[in-house]
Amino acid sequence: ELVTGLDLVACQLRIAAGEVLPPEIMDPGLRGHAIEVRVYAEDPWNGFGPTAGRIGAWRMPDGPGVRVDAGVEAGYELPTAYDPLLAKIMVHAADRDASVARLRRALDETGIGGMATTLGFHRWLVDQPTFTEGGYDTDFVTDAWAGGPSLTADDATLAAAVVTATRLGGGHRRRDPLPPDEAPEGWAADGERAWSRLARTEAVEP
Repeated sequence: ELVTGLDLVACQLRIAAGEVLPPEIMDPGLRGHAIEVRVYAEDPWNGFGPTAGRIGAWRMPDGPGVRVDAGVEAGYELPTAYDPLLAKIMVHAADRDASVARLRRALDETGIGGMATTLGFHRWLVDQPTFTEGGYDTDFVTDAWAGGPSLTADDATLAAAVVTATRLGGGHRRRDPLPPDEAPEGWAADGERAWSRLARTEAVEP
């Protein structure tokens, strides 16, 4: 729809009503480049396994060339018997480079709290040269993502500190890493665990 300017649902309804669609609809010209990412309630750091729970923060991007189709909102209880698709984020621009840049900005503006989602994976993806250049194949995610990029112990501690300060301090940012006796439970045994539990399930305001 973004590269043709057509409303495909409207076209379907016209066909169902017995109309014959004109040539400009049957053979539309293409303009620009569009990319769509589907945000799922899945944990990319855990084999893209499904997640469930209550959606906390819900912030979707907007602006020129950005379209969002979503069927949930903040406060929605996502059950186990569900379609894990939360939203489709689509961008359109003059060419692929501009579309990737627009998608990167749109993902930076997106925030979903309360559960693990594929947002982190998509944000990682748009920085991969193989993706930006369009040279990927069906093995790319398996080969390049594997279990997801890991953080160093220092990075994980800083990330957990930011998330904790944001959640408990009304947006206050603490510049120093949390000492071990103040860090979230479990971080010392596994530096990434604090980040996994907090940063991936809470939306951090920029």
